[in-house]
Formats: sequence, C-alpha cells, structure tokens
Amino acid sequence: MFKIPLMEFDETKACSVKKNTELAKLLQQTELIVWDEVVMANKNMLTAVDITLRDIMDNDEFMGGKVFVCAGDFRQILPVIRNGGKEQELAHCIKSSYMWEGLAKMQLTENVRLKKDDVKNSKFAKQLLTIGSRESGEIYFGRGFGVRATSREELVYKVYDDFGANHLNLSYFEKRSIVSPTNDDVDSVNKMIYDLNQEKEVVYYSADTPLDQETDIQVSVFNSMTSPSVPLHDLRLKIGCIVMVMRNICPPMICNGTRVMVTNLKKHIVVGKILGGAYRGEQVLIPRIALESQDTPCPSGESSSR
Repeated sequence: MFKIPLMEFDETKACSVKKNTELAKLLQQTELIVWDEVVMANKNMLTAVDITLRDIMDNDEFMGGKVFVCAGDFRQILPVIRNGGKEQELAHCIKSSYMWEGLAKMQLTENVRLKKDDVKNSKFAKQLLTIGSRESGEIYFGRGFGVRATSREELVYKVYDDFGANHLNLSYFEKRSIVSPTNDDVDSVNKMIYDLNQEKEVVYYSADTPLDQETDIQVSVFNSMTSPSVPLHDLRLKIGCIVMVMRNICPPMICNGTRVMVTNLKKHIVVGKILGGAYRGEQVLIPRIALESQDTPCPSGESSSR
C-alpha cells in the first residue's frame, strides 16, 4: 500500500508515493493505520513511511499526524538481515528506531478466543507462551503426535496422498503444506511434488543481459545467478502448480505472498486462481514484468534485469 522501496538496509528512502496522486489522496483521508507483525519489519521501512506521510500531509508530526497502531510479538522472528547476525537484527528492529520511545506500549493479557471451559486449548495456549518465554524446558512429542515419516519421499507421499486425482483441486492444496527451515530443503521437496504433476511443462526465461552494457559477464554465468528477490532464470511451470506472487500487482487481491494455482500458461501471461482468503477462487492474470535485482554478484552499483 505504501510502495515501500526495495532498499539496502543501511539506507533510508521515501516511499514511491507522489502528491496529488489517487493513493496520496487516499492516505490523506485515512484516519487510522494498523501495521501488523511490525516486529519483523526493518526499521528503515517504518522511517520511509514516516517521511512519506509527513510530506503528503504537510505535517511534521510523527506519521504526518495519523493515528498509527503497531502490532507484534517479540517472541517471533526479527528482521532478516542477509549475512547478518544477532547484532545486525537487533540494530534494524523497531526497538532501535527513533520512534520506539515515542510509542505508547500496551500488552494483551487475555486470549478471548478461548472458551473458559475449553481446558485442552487453554492448556495448549499457556504452553506456547512458556515456550516463547523460555520457561518450558525440554519439549517432548508423544508417540501419538502426528504421523511419522522416515524420509522426504515418504513425507511427500503422506502429505500429498492421491495427488494425481487432486492436482487441480484448490481445496486439496489449501489444506496441505510442508514447512522447512532451509531453502535447500524447500527446493528439494518442491522438486519432488513438481515431478508428481504429469501436465506439460512450460519454461519461461528471464532477460540475460546486464543493465550496464559495459559489464563483461558471460551469458552462461549471468544465467546461473540467483537472487531471492527475482525468479530463477529458467522458471519451469505446469498447470496445477502452486506459485507465490513476489510483487504487489493489484492490491489487495494480488499482493506479495498471494498463492495462486496455475490454470493456463500463455507466452507472456500466467493464468491462475487464488488459494484461500477473501478472493479464493478468483481468476487472475500475472503478466511478465521487468524486475531488477541489486543483490546478484555483479560489480557494485549494477543490477540484473529479469
């Protein structure tokens, strides 16, 4: 919504919202802003929004004078800093921002979603809090906890049982997922599930030239570069694949993080249906768009067009 720039974490920039635009007028009329999971946000993102709202509102008060509510839990993950450690994460979280001291802190003390007579869920909720505050000690899983798998292959077949008959079923994929702590494991499991799909494969290739034409990089080397901010050079898709959108294309329907099941593959457009949420089942068109990566191993100051 705020068009926060993809910034280097040691830089502070204003958002890409200009005065006299429809978005600027909407922000001027806004009375309340709620930022959920703010603990995970880099403090420079908040600073960018603060700078932008002060400019749009012609008001030098915090967030341009808007009522600004943050929500989050410090038991959860802090901002992810590439190649950074604990010190860098702490240095970029909201507690290290100039705005932290000016915020009024309020703490939730009661879980109203749990019924008083729901002893089982109440006990589980309290256990989660003790884990988050490191008061629980060692955690044990009983023999009856879940279904065990001895290999990745077995895990995939148990989670995605009867895949062939359901590979185009939205509800089937909404109820299934495999969580992994590392990207390497994610790639491995994704490949196994992808190979189960017997639909025809379509390959989309990215641009393979640097924006700086004077850069002397062989095409094969350039195509092998990977970045978490852009798709792979050869993006392989099949009908029935589940993909995740990486940019806010048409908020609030198609945003960064929206999951889509592919239903058709055209030359310049991927057609799909949204999984879950308020727009579940809505057909969407995802066009080929220009993306730039500033974190590929090119010489400093250069970026690759994908």
